[in-house]
Amino acid sequence: MHHSDLLLIGTFGKVFGTTDLVLNLAVDFYEEYTKTGFVFVEIDKIQVPFHFTKNGVKQKGNKSMLLSFIEVRSEKAALNLVGKKVFVTETDSPDEADELSNFDQLINYSVHDQSIGFCGVISDYINIPSNPLIEITLNNEIYYIPAVSEFIVAISDDEKRMDVQLPEGLLGINLG
Repeated sequence: MHHSDLLLIGTFGKVFGTTDLVLNLAVDFYEEYTKTGFVFVEIDKIQVPFHFTKNGVKQKGNKSMLLSFIEVRSEKAALNLVGKKVFVTETDSPDEADELSNFDQLINYSVHDQSIGFCGVISDYINIPSNPLIEITLNNEIYYIPAVSEFIVAISDDEKRMDVQLPEGLLGINLG
């Protein structure tokens, strides 16, 4: 996903409850913003996808929304997002990750990040249009990484291994 394909819709203002976030909108609310089931949050100049929980979007007037995300499972994880910019896709152009096919064949492959080492095992591939995800399980915890070519360094079918170079902090946000 290229930055030019994204529309800035607001900034997270505060945590509501334990894990919900108040999004202060920079534009008027449009229901279409939430129909995709996710938004992009800018973390270290990289747009990272976050997926709404069931009933995870509540409109609070025309200038704010209350959002709940699958990836945010602790107050610490939610607090790390306060002040971050939030984007939605502006066009229906396909994501580069769509070009990478057969991710479902990578289930049970180990995942190794070049900076931190072993990250877990691929437990599922979630094919969300324009934003596919790789589900990784580590110590009975589940987290998600975007299935984008920029993060994948190598895939070895012989070793059942995928090497990645993830943006700093991405795993910390997921594991909170």
